[in-house]
Amino acid sequence: MQRNLPPFELVYPSTAQDAVNLRSECYSSCYLAGGTHLIPHWRTVERPPELVINLKRVAPWNTDDLVNTSWLTPLATISDLQKHMFSHPGFSGLSTAAREFGAPLIEPLATVTGNLAAARSNCALAAPLITLAAKVHYVSIVGSGHVSVDDLFEKPGCTTLPHGALITAIEIPTPPPNSHGAHLSLRGGTTSSPLIVAASTLVELNDDGTVRGGRLSITNAASTPREVIAAQEILRAHTRLDDIVGDLGQAAADAADPDDDRWGSAKYRKRMTRVVTERLIKSIASIPTTEVATQ
Repeated sequence: MQRNLPPFELVYPSTAQDAVNLRSECYSSCYLAGGTHLIPHWRTVERPPELVINLKRVAPWNTDDLVNTSWLTPLATISDLQKHMFSHPGFSGLSTAAREFGAPLIEPLATVTGNLAAARSNCALAAPLITLAAKVHYVSIVGSGHVSVDDLFEKPGCTTLPHGALITAIEIPTPPPNSHGAHLSLRGGTTSSPLIVAASTLVELNDDGTVRGGRLSITNAASTPREVIAAQEILRAHTRLDDIVGDLGQAAADAADPDDDRWGSAKYRKRMTRVVTERLIKSIASIPTTEVATQ
């Protein structure tokens, strides 16, 4: 049942360090960027904290330059990501995941960093960011640092960042030459229905079309998004991608450790992890070698 929001104090720091200081001084506090998850959660599940630190006025994040090829600022929204024209085919998986994120009313408000910081098993953008070897940069009361997206998630609702840390940027390296990314999701009905399972990959190809490397990751197939570690060795096989579709599907299923929920049993989701992964890899295998352009 929804209810009116209980009272809380709302502050607008002007710098990231001011925001971190406010967070450290008040235990019952949190950061707010888009609020598409937090505000409904406060209305239906639990009360908001005493202090809400709104990041909308933090300089230099409050500008129009929120997305470029290598960096996302903390205020970059899903819509910003959708509008950005990534030229390298290695970014195709990230672009697809952004387009399939959710309802149009949510996308202009939901931030990429907020999606990651929530650390949910169905984090839509985690899988393609893992395959791209993206890093999360942060600042905390004890200093600054960075962590790979693959190492960001400790457990549902909890990241590996220091307590009170504030994400300041997401760094996305340029994919290698002759590489192609892809993302495929399975949902319970329409494109805005809850996610059942998703997979992302970045495949590196030789000039003759054989595979020389890459990464594979899965979402909503375990307690947190994760990389399929065994896929790295399989993708270094220097063979045709068609020949290792089954091996990659099995590796993804082996890495999956899902729970039962209203949208499917753990057994069903594990099986669908393999099906989605195999279809994902086949979608890249079907691309003519000449279209996987060297960037």
